[in-house]
Amino acid sequence: MRAILPQAKMLLDAGVFYPSAAVVDGWAASNTFHAENKPVLARIVRAWIEANDMLLARTNESLGIVHEKYHPNVPACDIKEQFGATRVFPTAVWRRLYGNGTITESLQQVTDFYASATKIQNPVPAAQYFDPSIFLSVAKG
Repeated sequence: MRAILPQAKMLLDAGVFYPSAAVVDGWAASNTFHAENKPVLARIVRAWIEANDMLLARTNESLGIVHEKYHPNVPACDIKEQFGATRVFPTAVWRRLYGNGTITESLQQVTDFYASATKIQNPVPAAQYFDPSIFLSVAKG
């Protein structure tokens, strides 16, 4: 927050480590919910696609909404700076990354890190807990 710490300096841009050290975000559902509510999950994906596409097509408007409705105490310039530090892809790129296994590989890196750092025995592989099929069925392209 530049307003609070104007003297702060960026020490490192983590983007130089992308994609080998990507921070992965996503949605989670219990196995039961996933099995019984695929139409609901598809609606969530459709809404996310609409929001993602708006964020890319009308960035200033989208960030204004984020600022006004969800983070009014964060200066708008900080929200824009934070957005500038993230990688946001068009839906077609996400579709490719879901379809070619890149997202599964990134999730596996996260799993491997936590399994190693916390000594988790027999962690579930990402290919077993990650289901790209709902996104791929919704994000036609």
